[in-house]
Amino acid sequence: MNSISVYKIIKNLIFVLLGVLLVLVLLFILNKTTDNYVIFPKISTILKRFFKLLGNKKTYKYFNISILELIVALLFSSLFGTIFGTLGGLRYEFDLVMKPLITILKSIPMIILIVIVMLVAPRGDTLYSNVPKICAFLILFPIMYEAVKTGISNIDKRYIEEYKMFSRTTPKVIFKVHYPLISHHFKEALSNMVSMGFKLIVTTEYVVQVKNSLGIDVFNRFRDLEYDYIYAYALIIAIFVVLLELFFKLIINLIEYFYKKSSIYINQQLYKEDK
Repeated sequence: MNSISVYKIIKNLIFVLLGVLLVLVLLFILNKTTDNYVIFPKISTILKRFFKLLGNKKTYKYFNISILELIVALLFSSLFGTIFGTLGGLRYEFDLVMKPLITILKSIPMIILIVIVMLVAPRGDTLYSNVPKICAFLILFPIMYEAVKTGISNIDKRYIEEYKMFSRTTPKVIFKVHYPLISHHFKEALSNMVSMGFKLIVTTEYVVQVKNSLGIDVFNRFRDLEYDYIYAYALIIAIFVVLLELFFKLIINLIEYFYKKSSIYINQQLYKEDK
């Protein structure tokens, strides 16, 4: 990863922090326009709860559980999304077979999907504790599938044919040509999956009442009318999701960098039109 990429990440982080500041300003204005400090607590109160949560070990325990669930969901959705998306991009018939399932998963409301999975995995069943991961997988899988399928199907066929002159092995062509050329599709999809996945995990934990989770603590705060903690959690989660996205982008950039160094990477000069 070059210095330009690092500069871009830092620049993006600065603008995101400015966005967080803007949210705080809007919340401050909203706070001043209402007399109900239970529903809209003072900024000072929210910040006090914010730092109190950051200083509480249980907060990190809750986040660790949610992060582990997110990682599992990301791994499985990325793996199967890449495999099936590759097949869908290479074979139009396979994409037709997958289209009804992908359409249903993309169209069904998240809360209905959670309820359906809960019905399939009754309370007390071993599967019940995995409902957040299952729901996240079902939501995130179509994102990676569509990204990989679209990327591969849009690759200029000249690139593939020219590389096949050097290698007749289909898996080698996929790993040496297809995946490097659609790396930006991977990064965009994973970026969306990280933010959406974490919000989905916390939401499912809230609905399912997963013990010792971030979602259940938010539920308990809401039940006890501790709305200042709700706003503080919202601020922590927003900052955390941004940092999580940047972290995954950094990892992907590093993997892409070393992949290019260690493999026969296809560059634009190899495929420019014949003069």
